[in-house]
Amino acid sequence: MTTFLWQIAPELEQLRRQMDELFDGNPAPEQQPAPTWQPRAEVWESGDRYQIKLQVPGIDPSQIEIEASRDSVRIKGDRKAPEATAKPMHSEFFYGLFDRSFRLSQAVQHLEVKASYGQGILTITLPKLTAAPKHTVKIEITSPEDSGHNPGQNSGKTEPTITDEETLKPVW
Repeated sequence: MTTFLWQIAPELEQLRRQMDELFDGNPAPEQQPAPTWQPRAEVWESGDRYQIKLQVPGIDPSQIEIEASRDSVRIKGDRKAPEATAKPMHSEFFYGLFDRSFRLSQAVQHLEVKASYGQGILTITLPKLTAAPKHTVKIEITSPEDSGHNPGQNSGKTEPTITDEETLKPVW
């Protein structure tokens, strides 16, 4: 009896790569690093805006990414652990990736979002979307005489004509 050794690992790896390509090259969720902590946050609402504050001391602002849509905001970042020159005996600091998302109850002008960083606090200001005031506009109706064009006269422009063969027919 002949035994065939079938190596499944390379074929599974190839299948995984094909699936990644199928989903726009995004790696599978288990391959993406998971957030390890969440910074403390405050969300404030005033008449014309939302303001979100996150405690992120010690994080370089270039390590923070903010994505805003009309109804939500997402803040991701990474606090790098310092290089250990000694063995830590006690630490209550959090290091690594974080990811916070907030749903907003009213649409915001997501292209007008501003962010600032100072004294370890990230402040994001999201102006609310304001509806255009309702107003009525009066539309003037003009007649051909008002526009200086008399239908009986040729204004120098040639108007397209429809021949009998081009008669419009119903499409249904």
